[in-house]
This record gives sequence, C-alpha cells and structure tokens, in this order.
Amino acid sequence: MDLLEEPTRLVIEAYRRRFNDPLDLPVHDFNVEKRSRLVAALERALQRNLPLFDYELQEFEVPWRRRVWLSVRRFALRLAARRTPML
Repeated sequence: MDLLEEPTRLVIEAYRRRFNDPLDLPVHDFNVEKRSRLVAALERALQRNLPLFDYELQEFEVPWRRRVWLSVRRFALRLAARRTPML
C-alpha cells in the first residue's frame, strides 16, 4: 500500500474504515487506467454511503487462483496475529 500514490491510498483507506471491508483486490497489479477507475468507483461508494455492488466489483474481478491465494494469505495472517503474544 505504501507504493501507491497518496490520494489513491487515502481513498482506499477511507473505504476500508467506513465499510470495514478489506477490499482484497490486487491494486498494485492494476495498470493506471484500471486503478483510476477503481478509485472513482470507491469515491462514488463513499459519496452514496454504500459499499461497492457486486456488478461494480466484477470489473475488477481477479482470477479464481488469485482469489484462493489471497484468502489463504489473509487466513494465515489472521492466524499468525492471534498467536503473537501481547506485551
């Protein structure tokens, strides 16, 4: 996320905070045009105060293997966070 431009990062973080949605899309892998369409869709969702609809996410849909990998990665990170001792 640090590699993204500041306005893009701010919009994605605002969407995540408001809708408590991890938004597991490979934003770094998108080209500039697709990333700008995603940011515009996120801004519209923030303005109407509703999360992105399924038909809106289909444009940014990732392949099945990538979705599986992202879910396994998210599960492993969540599991590792639970096993970390709190100081």
